[in-house]
Amino acid sequence: MVEDWQTLLLGPYIPHGHCYLWQPGLVWLHLLSDALIALSYWMIAGALVYFVQRRPDVPFKPLFWLFATFIMACGATHLLSVWTLWFPTYWVSGGVKAITALVSLFTALELVPRLPLALALPNATQLMDLNRALQEEIGDRKQAEADLRAAETEVRQLNRTLEDRVQRRTVQLEMANQQIEALLARERRDRNVLQAAKDNLQDTAERLNLALSAAQMGSWDWQLDTGSQIWSPQTERIMGFDPDTVAHTAETWATRVHPDDLPEIAVLIERAIADQSEFTGQYRVCWLDDSWHWVSAYGRVVETQDGCSQRLVGVMQDITAAKRAELSLRASETRFRGVFEQAAVGMARLNLQGHWIQVNQRLCDTLGYQPEDLINQHFQSITYSNPI
Repeated sequence: MVEDWQTLLLGPYIPHGHCYLWQPGLVWLHLLSDALIALSYWMIAGALVYFVQRRPDVPFKPLFWLFATFIMACGATHLLSVWTLWFPTYWVSGGVKAITALVSLFTALELVPRLPLALALPNATQLMDLNRALQEEIGDRKQAEADLRAAETEVRQLNRTLEDRVQRRTVQLEMANQQIEALLARERRDRNVLQAAKDNLQDTAERLNLALSAAQMGSWDWQLDTGSQIWSPQTERIMGFDPDTVAHTAETWATRVHPDDLPEIAVLIERAIADQSEFTGQYRVCWLDDSWHWVSAYGRVVETQDGCSQRLVGVMQDITAAKRAELSLRASETRFRGVFEQAAVGMARLNLQGHWIQVNQRLCDTLGYQPEDLINQHFQSITYSNPI
């Protein structure tokens, strides 16, 4: 039983340090890098947990716990990378990476549907309009108070000679007082609503910026009627610019997109605007140092007027490392397939049950079979079975 567990944990593998030829400089480079990354991840996760516990009223609270969990899992994968330098427990390392992948995917699926809720909060323009309306109501109230004082003075002067008019004026004054009280009550309510909206907007903006920073994603906002755009600092970095150094326009963005990718992503954006829907796409951008980077973008129409799209918002993320790994894997598979098919000797791949899963033409010529005759057949099916 113990040997089975040792085989499962260690297996017929060698420590990862052998891949580095146990060169001290290279081993220490990977050890320190992975250790510092793991420490940073756990510090970030601890900060998120501390923030949520100190602020029990924070909205989207489950998202913070999800981010803390997946960041801690990422740190565990880097810590296991240090461990496997000397101990080849690759099954354990792979299991932790699988758990991290599931937690990361679940976190992403929980984050995306909540973006519209955050983006639907009142903006600064709406708050300014509300404040302007309150100022106008305050002016009306002051004017009403001035009119009331003038009316009260007139009533006192005519009190002795015009009793009937005093009674009618008294009724009018009572109605005016009720209106003023109603205005004052409405003003207090509006002030409270305005303050609550300001606080909520500030809290939401801070949480959104924290979530985007944790995911290393940039956000953008495009007013389609005016053509103006707003990019977050992370968006400018993903595009290869220093923050606040370029104009936030569609023309600036288009000049950085690869000419082969620009028509396709432009069609996706135009279709989303026309259908008042969303789009997802990947494309390459050129940085100022002439290096090309892959970007994954997502956008959605969030505001319409008279059946026309008015506002498009979205996020983007640098996926250069993942894209390069994908292209490298494809090239490796192509090279293996070429070597396998063009080998001067017969070559084949069998599964654990002994069935052919891949054969080259040289082997087929040697055995006198066609590839389709061997695939999925047991290797003993072409072996002479009678004893000598």
